[in-house]
Amino acid sequence: MRRVLALAVAATVVIAIAACTDDPAQPGPSAQPSTSASAGLTAPPPSPGDPAVTKQVCTDAVKVATDGTKIFNDQLVALEKAAAKGDQTAMVAAAEAIHKKFTEMAAALGTLSQKSVSPSVKAALTDASAALTEIASETYAGTMADTKKKLTDLALSFTKACT
Repeated sequence: MRRVLALAVAATVVIAIAACTDDPAQPGPSAQPSTSASAGLTAPPPSPGDPAVTKQVCTDAVKVATDGTKIFNDQLVALEKAAAKGDQTAMVAAAEAIHKKFTEMAAALGTLSQKSVSPSVKAALTDASAALTEIASETYAGTMADTKKKLTDLALSFTKACT
């Protein structure tokens, strides 16, 4: 049941991603070339990403989040009804459906992060994907407070990146 509650808290990320706007993040100022002797050895600055791709990825992330939110909400209702009846089989089925959806969402957000998006959107997508993967894992040991804080921070990061 603890795992189900942790998955429930993961909805925070889903809802925040759904709040993402269609405006892509504006790339920061371009990096100035290094004047140090090791300038040839430094890594190039990260690509600012394609604004059109960034905008589309934010839109796609909203769809992933919206679909995930619907399934999450539907299964949470099913879980509560099953708990009220003492139906362990239905409780497990609902928890498994939530787990499956968060695993799929983690994969989808990870895939979106591989596109040519702004660094801030890439980081937010990567972090959200990793957090959902961790929370959905069998070995997740975080407390509810840890989970809430982690997901709230990720949600804020993603919302900021896409606005």
